Amino acid sequence: MAIDLSRVKEQDALRAQREPFWQRIQPGCFLGCRPSARKGAGTWIARAYDEGPRRYHLKALGDFGTLPGRERFADATKAAEAFAMLVESGGRPAERVDTVEDACRRHLETHPDVTGRVTCGIFSDPIASVKLTKLRRSHLQAWLQRPQQKPALVTRRKKGPQVTRPRAPSSINRELATLRAALNKVPAPGTPGTDAAWQEALRAI
Repeated sequence: MAIDLSRVKEQDALRAQREPFWQRIQPGCFLGCRPSARKGAGTWIARAYDEGPRRYHLKALGDFGTLPGRERFADATKAAEAFAMLVESGGRPAERVDTVEDACRRHLETHPDVTGRVTCGIFSDPIASVKLTKLRRSHLQAWLQRPQQKPALVTRRKKGPQVTRPRAPSSINRELATLRAALNKVPAPGTPGTDAAWQEALRAI
């Protein structure tokens, strides 16, 4: 069932998650709302398709928190349409890539086939919010240990005991390779032998 973000009640009922809830405004233009994990207005995001490189551009619009709930959608829609017009006219919006999540989202624009790995293995993990300027080998080592400790589910029945098994190294390596590819496009490798050498923690198992 499609979500109508113009309805304040539907906005308030959205569950907190990293991936925005999207609504199509016009062809190639979408408006998304990412609910706040804490009480308060969520963040609005514009997504516009660029015919040239055949990719989507994203832009955070803010929370419009100073406006009444019923007016936030209208103002966010106008901002999203203006952003779409900029992209359509050939403008290149400034893209901020501040966190690990930002780097992965940029990677997904050209590699949508790895969406499942990124959503489950990275966006749902604390490493997603780490700023690239502060990324350290210890962050990645801790991230790598978490999927190793989380068993894979063998049975999917709703009743009865669940059967699990240790995650295969090949499965972990696929997530590791995806994160390595995303980060290789953004921050420069750190000095070898120091904790800043984040690349040293992304070697395949």
